[in-house]
Amino acid sequence: MADGPKEWYDSLPVVTRALFSASLFLTCATSFGIISEHLLVYDAYLVWSRFHVWRLFTPFVYFGQFSLNFLFGLYMLVLNSQRYEPSCFNTGGGGHASDYAFMLLFGQACFLVVSFFFFFCFVSRTRTRTRTRTRTR
Repeated sequence: MADGPKEWYDSLPVVTRALFSASLFLTCATSFGIISEHLLVYDAYLVWSRFHVWRLFTPFVYFGQFSLNFLFGLYMLVLNSQRYEPSCFNTGGGGHASDYAFMLLFGQACFLVVSFFFFFCFVSRTRTRTRTRTRTR
């Protein structure tokens, strides 16, 4: 059991720690007015025409402004990722963190294809549901 916030943060698996840090950073940056939420949405036109490659990743880790909804999203992200990453099935990719990262990237690519046709801007909640569904199988 972690004694404090630093020990708890250091005890998180690698991919979980990266997702948690990115979510917290983006929420702080938008809440304090450092960056605009419009820079985080997925827009296929801006990705391909203006090379905004960060738009391929930010919709999956941004849960919105500070609120109870944000806290629940972040809690579910950490809970599911922390439990799944060390124990996911080995696909021969070199380890648990790499297998988990590959699963997330594959799911992210599928969501981006679907969101291109249905015009979804933020898909972090959908990704959390996918991790929950995968964890229960």
